[in-house]
Amino acid sequence: MKKIVPDPPRLKLFNTLYSSIHPELIPPEALAVASEMLLGISEVVGEYCRAHTGEPGVHMLTNAVHSADTAHALIEHALERM
Repeated sequence: MKKIVPDPPRLKLFNTLYSSIHPELIPPEALAVASEMLLGISEVVGEYCRAHTGEPGVHMLTNAVHSADTAHALIEHALERM
């Protein structure tokens, strides 16, 4: 017997390596999540750098902390102007 009603459309997610991004995520919410993630990166890597001061290569991680902090500030600035 043939179905009269078609199946509803399947929810399509954008798959990334570690998570899925809902296609209906609006830009301000996406920026807010990205801001929180950058803050977490900055805190974790910063703590590692403080715990391993003087070890080879730590200065490169310090640069990563600075980049994450700057990106976080730029996102916060964009969110304030939305």
